[in-house]
Amino acid sequence: LEYVPPMEAPKSLPLAIDLLQAQQVAAKDVQQKISAGKLEEAGVEVLKLIPQLTSSGRYIVSTIDSRLAGGGTSGNVGIVDELKKNMIENQLNTAIALWGECDVMIGQGMRGDMGVSAAAQIQILSSLREACSALDDFIVNASTLLESTQASKK
Repeated sequence: LEYVPPMEAPKSLPLAIDLLQAQQVAAKDVQQKISAGKLEEAGVEVLKLIPQLTSSGRYIVSTIDSRLAGGGTSGNVGIVDELKKNMIENQLNTAIALWGECDVMIGQGMRGDMGVSAAAQIQILSSLREACSALDDFIVNASTLLESTQASKK
């Protein structure tokens, strides 16, 4: 076994967003590797992607949370802000869970637990599409919320 140091959380919002966008590119690479039957390489890429997604996503959610909390609003606007916060947290958790599911499925495909390689690839690619979609949704909605909370601070 080889020690792998934990990944540092991004130190700025632009860096967190850049890391997530880089993960979108990495996701496309994972898809190509799975299509080519290179499950082990795809699994390594997924294992690199998940911590990046988690740390960057949590940084972004924390930033949105602090911006929404800093608004000092009450009543209906406070409820709307709480719903926004819950939505973005749920989207991040869904994306992380779906990428974790892809990781598990890749492992099962490598062990042969999912049948022949072609059948495993099809199932993994289906799961991967959902994970990519969840990542894309999180990035779009987080960017929108960040822009709207930045505009409301001005």
